[in-house]
Amino acid sequence: MTYGEAIKEGFSALNRNWQLVLVQLVVSIIGCMGFIFIVALPIVIALLIIGFNPLTIVSLSHSPLAILSQNLGLLILVGGLFILYILCISTLGLYLYGASAGMISRGIMDDSERFSMNAFFAEGKRLFLPVIGYTALTGLIAIGMLLLFAISAFGAFTLISYAKSLSLTLSIFIGVFFSITGIIIGALSFFGILSVTVYGTGSIAMKGTTVTEALKDALRYLSDRPQAFWFYVLLSLAYFIFTILLSLIGLPLRAIPFVGLILCLPYQILVYALQGYAGLMLISIVFSYYYKTDVFTPGVTSGTSIPETGTSSKDQGQDPSRNPSLSGE
Repeated sequence: MTYGEAIKEGFSALNRNWQLVLVQLVVSIIGCMGFIFIVALPIVIALLIIGFNPLTIVSLSHSPLAILSQNLGLLILVGGLFILYILCISTLGLYLYGASAGMISRGIMDDSERFSMNAFFAEGKRLFLPVIGYTALTGLIAIGMLLLFAISAFGAFTLISYAKSLSLTLSIFIGVFFSITGIIIGALSFFGILSVTVYGTGSIAMKGTTVTEALKDALRYLSDRPQAFWFYVLLSLAYFIFTILLSLIGLPLRAIPFVGLILCLPYQILVYALQGYAGLMLISIVFSYYYKTDVFTPGVTSGTSIPETGTSSKDQGQDPSRNPSLSGE
């Protein structure tokens, strides 16, 4: 399957489930409102109760430790509310990610599938815990990679310091070499962990694999098909560029007095919608490529079966006569 075909099928699959963009937009608004009601309002009320005023702010700028020590309870409250908000929004985000991945997978495996809230919640229920487990696993791997990167950076810094005592030219050469190497390795590691996360999610959604099986399947797939990794990198770069352009386009609005503030709100909502669409499009294209090059490919076995999604074996491109598990033999 070519990149162009994957992009075309990804667009088609997402456009059949365009309501996911609205769901993401609603969740974004809920997240903003949640911050106001969970974090901002309780803090404002607490500040009013303890008599926080502009003079306190001036004192805080001069002796912050003294003021904070006198209001340790408020500091604990702020930290607790912020942690609560992070937990709530993370849980909601992972549920949305799992449900969206499930709906997109269904649309890819069966052209007749259309969005419905019942199917959305069913996919969210099916994939919520596996997605949490898988993202936690890839998160731990990312933390381990960061620790290794930090240790390597410390070793490089030590080597550069030693080389500087011998020769300034040598230290500059080693510094430039390690800087370039670090940037390349860091970028590859960053996109690598993201690609493993997305392709692994596709494995969970389409094949019904467990968390560890999904990780092995994603690593196996990227190892056998390196072009899948570079395809994901290209799509991610396109997404980042698109996001930056949206932010730059909105800058002139902020420069307009009063009117700019009024226009910023609808523009920000539009930005959320476009960013959500672009993010879902990335997932849809990657899933389409993954499905056609691994799940759908005849003769490829991964040790797992595709979960029930309301599609027939014919819809999934598999001939029951060639697959004993589908024909009941």
